[in-house]
Amino acid sequence: MIYLLSRFVKPILMALIVFVSVHYLLGSYSGALALAAVPLLLGWLNIGTDLAAALTVIALFCGAAWYAMPISARDQVTTLVSHTATTVQPAGDKSEVRIPGSDKVAAADATAD
Repeated sequence: MIYLLSRFVKPILMALIVFVSVHYLLGSYSGALALAAVPLLLGWLNIGTDLAAALTVIALFCGAAWYAMPISARDQVTTLVSHTATTVQPAGDKSEVRIPGSDKVAAADATAD
């Protein structure tokens, strides 16, 4: 009885912890659901339970650290991440090249692959 309880309830609790933590960090239900499925499936299949527990602990600690971080630091990190996300261009787009550290844009070499 205890074995069945630990085999089915523990993965559900780990998936719930990962879902809440990742949703708090990313604000995305789909991303949180995808990452929460990992400890759930690993626990139910009884393979890689240490990996599932490690993922749960990492998600919980990252969520707790982000919650404990001062708001000014959170705003700075959010600004830097959003700035980085807007300056990174897709791999297939080679029409222009951004020069790091400035707002200058140079034409890409037509022969480069």
